[in-house]
Amino acid sequence: MRILMMCYEFPPLGGGAGRVVNGLCRQLARSGDEVTVMTMRYRGLPPDNKLDGFHVRRIPCVRLKKYYCTIPEVATYLASGFVFAMRQVRSYKPDIIHAHFIFPDGLIARVASFYSRVPYLITAHGTDVPDYNPHRARSMHRLMSFIWRKTAQSAGNVICPSLGIRRLVKLHAPDARTRVIPNGYEINRFRR
Repeated sequence: MRILMMCYEFPPLGGGAGRVVNGLCRQLARSGDEVTVMTMRYRGLPPDNKLDGFHVRRIPCVRLKKYYCTIPEVATYLASGFVFAMRQVRSYKPDIIHAHFIFPDGLIARVASFYSRVPYLITAHGTDVPDYNPHRARSMHRLMSFIWRKTAQSAGNVICPSLGIRRLVKLHAPDARTRVIPNGYEINRFRR
């Protein structure tokens, strides 16, 4: 299967969600799937490289810090992301688009899916869900509530790593198709 994975935070950028995406991509590649990841470019990182059997494409945008991304910086990712995603669905011809975060990646996936008819699903990670972190992104969630709801509801599925995130997704997008799948981990890396 060809998978276009979208995550604006991919290691070494961001925090936990990017690491989840990295682990997922490694496992999918080991299983024989062909994976291309679309993420933000950052100084000192190659724009295009192979990691553990999958392809990472870092698209042009503005990002000043590794561990934090502002709303204006996300806007630059959206602008590049729409263009890149449309090129990818035409040339790479993925079977599915898997977006991480309802916003911004889910919105990019929704637009690419609409024009290409490639199905998409989203994994919600927390800050992208209204009321998960009420002190962060509150104004963005209020401003984007209609688009956020439509993006979540039109996805083939919204994967939620916990019942709490699922409850919040359903509170703000009642018609969204959701499924709880907890984040995985590599058993052999930990001991009791």
